[in-house]
Formats: sequence, structure tokens, C-alpha cells
Amino acid sequence: MIYANIDAQGREALQNAMKAAANTKWFLRLKLIDLSGQVYSVPELAQMFDLCAATIRRYIHGFNEAGIAGLRPAPASKKQMRDEQLSTKKRIIS
Repeated sequence: MIYANIDAQGREALQNAMKAAANTKWFLRLKLIDLSGQVYSVPELAQMFDLCAATIRRYIHGFNEAGIAGLRPAPASKKQMRDEQLSTKKRIIS
């Protein structure tokens, strides 16, 4: 099984980040890691958060490798941003 590796300093940082979270999705991602550190299994977390097990594992691996910073979503690619801008322009024009 894979679990989030959280030491005392990491737990405090995680708790502070959850208190400061302004975005619900971000808070839930942090809470998922908190619960994983309390030895909840990937299948239990997947059911609780209605996410696939692969997503849960990706979050845990990201946290274990880089801490809270490893949970942040990757920036969108230039192509993806351009496609989103074109989509927005099309909606405005329509």
C-alpha cells in the first residue's frame, strides 16, 4: 500500500495549508493527503472523494516527492491555453 509520508513538520504545514485554503478543490486535495497520512488506503480514499485510485496515487506520489508543492496542478501548456482562449472568443462572438 502507498501512504503519504508526513512528519511532524509536514503535518503542521499541511494543517496550516488546509486552514488557509480558499479553494474547495485545493482543500480536498490537502485533506486527502492528511487522511492518507493517517493510514487510510487508496481504495478507501477513492470512495470517500469519488476519485479514481490512479488520481489518489498521483497525489500521494506528488506529495511524497515534493511536499505540498507536489500537489499543485501543473501549469497549462501554451497550446491548451491558446485553445481555451479561442473557445472563449467563439462563445463571445456567438
